Amino acid sequence: DEDDIAEGVLDEHVQFLKRRHLCMLLICGSEGGEMTLLPKDEEREPIRFSTSQGQLIVFRHDKMTYSYQPRSSNDVVLQAWILSEPDQLQNLKLETTNQAFKDEIIGLLTGPKTPEGPQIDALGLAVMFPAGADGVKDTFWAACMSGTDGQVKPPLSRFDMDAYYTPADTWRPGTS
Repeated sequence: DEDDIAEGVLDEHVQFLKRRHLCMLLICGSEGGEMTLLPKDEEREPIRFSTSQGQLIVFRHDKMTYSYQPRSSNDVVLQAWILSEPDQLQNLKLETTNQAFKDEIIGLLTGPKTPEGPQIDALGLAVMFPAGADGVKDTFWAACMSGTDGQVKPPLSRFDMDAYYTPADTWRPGTS
């Protein structure tokens, strides 16, 4: 139906049909039947043979197809394919000046529209150093050279550190 076409189900199925290379049929439960291998090359003759339970039939699906006529409606046949590699995706470049068209192609269908005209990317980076060395040239390296301890006790308004921390000389279980 139209929904399957729109969702790509039909395209996926066509790709599956094109990729089938080997077909394997295992006759699991059968009272017998008739198999006909039909070459895709019309100059070759079809191959007909009887089937029975436990038989494994393997053929090149890219060279022929088949028809199976069971003697009973209770037959159980497992079918599997070995597929060829899928087509590789190619990166394509979209060359257009219509920004609304570009947005639609990449799936931006809701929200604000991408602005027209030249654009820049603005990036920012911030680093926080210990020992109050933020924004002061060479302060961090001077603190490192002098062996300064950059640890600062957080304010009590942030959290009660004393409930979780004990100095090494008064350590007790349950604290760090």
